[in-house]
Amino acid sequence: MKPLAIFLLVLVSGFGLWGCDKIKPPYSRPLFEGTIDTIAYPPPVFSPDFSTQRVVLIEDYTGHTCGYCPNAADVLNAITAAMPDKVVGLAVHAGDNFAAPSPPDYPNDFRTEAGTAWDNFFGISAAGQPNGMVNRKVFNGSRISPYATWNTRAQGILNAQPTADIQLAIKNYYLPAENKLISYVYAAVLNPQPHPVKLGVYIMEDSVIAPQKRYVIDTVNGGLITLHIKDYVHRHMLRGHSGSIWGETIFPAGAPAGTTVRKDHLIAIKPEWKVKHCKIVCIAYDAVTYEVIQAFQKKFIE
Repeated sequence: MKPLAIFLLVLVSGFGLWGCDKIKPPYSRPLFEGTIDTIAYPPPVFSPDFSTQRVVLIEDYTGHTCGYCPNAADVLNAITAAMPDKVVGLAVHAGDNFAAPSPPDYPNDFRTEAGTAWDNFFGISAAGQPNGMVNRKVFNGSRISPYATWNTRAQGILNAQPTADIQLAIKNYYLPAENKLISYVYAAVLNPQPHPVKLGVYIMEDSVIAPQKRYVIDTVNGGLITLHIKDYVHRHMLRGHSGSIWGETIFPAGAPAGTTVRKDHLIAIKPEWKVKHCKIVCIAYDAVTYEVIQAFQKKFIE
């Protein structure tokens, strides 16, 4: 057995799921506005690359008062560290019980409009946390994937289809004086799809320092110990979206190989975001089945 698989097996053993209920507002939304000066900030030349490799999206639905959720985060961190170019991780804070502010110990609200919409639609929190999805793909009749299955399911997708059907690319320009980001997002059809393809553009921030509850096993007396970790490092955090929550249709069904599109985004950066830790995450997915065809991420500042 590979070292990563052994680590994940040990990590996830002994932990169960924790229930929660559905979310409702409030949550914050970043501002997206303005026009782009394509002369000062030229879009790059782009052409389809039919050798592009498949990238898998793993979504971790989490909350800061969910004591079992750090175990899922550890699994996602291990997977993305082992396969940084093949897996995009996205931590979605959702659920009224576990992601809502709970002052004074857990005062933050990391919920987003996109995360709430996805959570309500796919029913992740209703099934309990931690839970997630791997490419929003249906496994054994359900899109919801327990974190113990994430590595195996991601590996299965990558092994079954190593090359991509859709190519994604991003060119970012950070404008510090205006505190904005220009993001040119490209997509190309590498293999025609049976249904229309939609593209969603999202903001992810890594290494957000904030409190987190965690349960650990009491190796002396048995049972669980509840920890309040004030300086927990939240990874892969969904921060917002650009354009529509569900993205927009970029290719009709059956669009021929070689078809390309460019979408321009001007994003107002919120003051609390640490730009050096932020990325644009793009998701191309089947508009009928919701299954992710390709994912891609790019740092604000390279």
